Amino acid sequence: MTKMRLFRLVAAAVLLAACATTAAAQEEAPWFGSYYMPGNLVFTLGGEASFSNGFGVRAIPGFEVMVAKARPGNAFALDFGAGVRGLAGFHSYTLNYGYSVFAVAPMLSAHLGFRGLRLPGSEYLERLDLFTALGPSYSLFNTTGTWGTTRPRAGFGIASASGLNFFLTDSLAVTVSATYFGRFGYRYSGAFGSGIGILYKIGPMEELAERDPIVMPRVERPSFTGPIMYSTFVSLYWSTIAMGGFWYDEETFEERQGVRMLHRYQEGRDTTEMEYVRALLRTNPDGTKWWRFVYDADEALAFEALVDEDYSLLRMRYLDPGTERVEEFVPDDPRVWQQAAIEARREQDSLAPTRLRTERITVGAGTFDTDVYTYEENGYAFTWWVAENVPGRVVQLEGRSSEADEIYGELLEVLSGVRSPWGEPR
Repeated sequence: MTKMRLFRLVAAAVLLAACATTAAAQEEAPWFGSYYMPGNLVFTLGGEASFSNGFGVRAIPGFEVMVAKARPGNAFALDFGAGVRGLAGFHSYTLNYGYSVFAVAPMLSAHLGFRGLRLPGSEYLERLDLFTALGPSYSLFNTTGTWGTTRPRAGFGIASASGLNFFLTDSLAVTVSATYFGRFGYRYSGAFGSGIGILYKIGPMEELAERDPIVMPRVERPSFTGPIMYSTFVSLYWSTIAMGGFWYDEETFEERQGVRMLHRYQEGRDTTEMEYVRALLRTNPDGTKWWRFVYDADEALAFEALVDEDYSLLRMRYLDPGTERVEEFVPDDPRVWQQAAIEARREQDSLAPTRLRTERITVGAGTFDTDVYTYEENGYAFTWWVAENVPGRVVQLEGRSSEADEIYGELLEVLSGVRSPWGEPR
């Protein structure tokens, strides 16, 4: 038994590169940029904490001048700056000793901006500025308390800073950063710290080209053709008959009468559970019958079929899962259905079940007085609970294969007054 699942079409289009190519021609007013222009003055002030071998607090003032801008692929903006950052802090190892430090570092910086991106949900990303900076540093230390000497220690090292700025206005941003002020040949606690701060920029932003926001296209789900749905219907309908052990009786259905059944199939640790509805909508004077069939596993598939007395499927209606429209299909070869029906009838005729007992059972549809039948052959065993007053007669079933696969089915509901939700079939 093969479990049939219907997957919806999920499409995602990444349009940024294509739009960037178009924007490359917009020399005078680019589509993508940042909050900076060359010549901008940027002032920062941050407060940080360090937790390495004790606890420290420090202030990080900074200043830079934006000197250059680049747009790789015109997909985002890179801004470069030159400036200086300072450090004034105190670190305590215990309540009795620690050190104070003052440092200064000229730095080159790079900023990555996404202003003008205009993708759905990108309003926060457009306000973001990612940055990193690096340069040499000079630090002056002074130990305090009862530990070590109190003479100052000074030396050169390296400093770095990285983090993000989130612009609240065109000039004011909140900063989250981490900085490192090290000293060559001398390791000390508290060299690394992180914290928050503010940024204030003086100078204009660049002008960006006006355009509508990029809208991700709505991709229509594909229409399922008649032949595909016809083959699907044949497979689903007769597979439910096979899972029921080929015990079915269409002659017990009256017009507008139907059943809703549950089938559960377990193969090893995998379990497939589905419901289906089978109902007789109408019997025509020429003996043809309109049947309605709804198969619901992960997603419902609905069909209506006109079948003649020779088991040929003459016409079929179905709800297209792609367009959600009701379509009609006339098979080129109605014998596809006929051959499947004949095989199912042959399997049913070969059954010689043994009647075991009568039993009153309760299932989803209610309580029924049933006759219990069993049949076993070639490693397969089925037990059915059947009632003459039930369309199709099957109230409950259990099955098992030689590979220990198990099947369970039960009647969930007896339906009456069933009509097509798509209008009366012709």
